[in-house]
Amino acid sequence: MAIGAALLLGGGIATAIEPSDEEVEVLSIATSAPSKQRIDRAMGSDAVQRLIEIATDASQDAGLRLRSYRALGEYAQSVDANLARATLVTAVTALGETTSGTDLLFLRASMLSLAQYGSTTAQNLVGLLDSPSRDIRAACAQALKITGSSTAIQPLRDRALIETELQVQLAIDDALFELDSN
Repeated sequence: MAIGAALLLGGGIATAIEPSDEEVEVLSIATSAPSKQRIDRAMGSDAVQRLIEIATDASQDAGLRLRSYRALGEYAQSVDANLARATLVTAVTALGETTSGTDLLFLRASMLSLAQYGSTTAQNLVGLLDSPSRDIRAACAQALKITGSSTAIQPLRDRALIETELQVQLAIDDALFELDSN
């Protein structure tokens, strides 16, 4: 298991890391994740490990952590894809019961990043269609759309039958429209 993933689950002793000025700068210039090229330029060949360390370090600025989770989605087609994907699966699992606070934002960012890893990640996301948070249910529908997985169609249809929040209904409709037309 990755060091960051172990720390996230409490499997290790967490120590605060100190991001370099360049790492802070690259993760601060955008409201979402910077491009993979920009991250690689700032963080070098161990960019994925550095992003994991920042994302999972509770002592870090919440904005840096959020953008680090989002940036892990940029590595879906890289040699470090398995490490980044495992960290995102761990985050989604560990944060899945979250209903408020910054952990809700980290969960949402992790879900949307994980979705970039394709249809095999749908199984890690479907359960969040039943989250007590309407924001997470809506983000889950959006993430399932991104995966392109046909296995997400039936769970989305099932949720559509009982969903009462317009925000989530619209996200489900959008996801089903996209997935049904593939």
